Amino acid sequence: MATPEDLDDQLEQKKWLVNRFEAYMENMLKELSNVRELFKVRVSRIEVELQQLRDKILAAVAFIATALLGISSAAFYDQLGVNYQLIVLILLVDILLGLIVFIVFFLLIRSLNSIIQSGDMAFVSAMDRLNFLNGGFTTLTEEIQELEIERLQFFLHYQKFAGVAVRVEQIDAYDILLSSFVLKNKVTSFMFTYTLKSELKGAINLGTELMKSGIELFMLYEEEFNRYEIDFLTLNYIHRSFLESFKITFPTSQVTNSGAPIQ
Repeated sequence: MATPEDLDDQLEQKKWLVNRFEAYMENMLKELSNVRELFKVRVSRIEVELQQLRDKILAAVAFIATALLGISSAAFYDQLGVNYQLIVLILLVDILLGLIVFIVFFLLIRSLNSIIQSGDMAFVSAMDRLNFLNGGFTTLTEEIQELEIERLQFFLHYQKFAGVAVRVEQIDAYDILLSSFVLKNKVTSFMFTYTLKSELKGAINLGTELMKSGIELFMLYEEEFNRYEIDFLTLNYIHRSFLESFKITFPTSQVTNSGAPIQ
């Protein structure tokens, strides 16, 4: 693969950098979309298992109620001498149990849906931030002849960092899901397979490693980010949550670029 150093013409070098930026951006957005769908599938599995368990319990409650009504009918009452008051009491307890089960599972599923929405918003936010970067870069490169190659390289390096930085809220979403009442509570956690919990823990571990690579990228390009401080600060919307999460302060020096910030 050709590198900028192999290209003699500056305009061709700039076009090469722009093409790399666009290709990398497309891959990042596709990856985010795939991870978003995987998150939905994982959480949906929990919701399906909750619904199945709820339906089984309610079916048993309905069966018992039907049997009690049959036993308390006039024919059985006369033939077997069934204690009618006892039958009514058991029937009331059965109906009450059904109502409690319905309410509990309704609250659990609603809580789960809230987690789904929160997690999905984290992915939407990440994609929105990358689109913000993509839109700003597209506007900037409309006058590509006027841009310095070094500034284009800054955006290419920043893009690598941004691809990690925007994922910080997704790690929180997985962590919230794993520590949620649905998965952590002893009453409900027994119904979920070890595989599902293992998948969630694996996603969190991978996310943690990803965040470490984000810190490493920031340190690697820190000098360049300081040199193009105006651009970096203009893109604050993209990386603000990441820097706040890891208590990273910026700027780390007073060196700034003289170019105009992106619009």
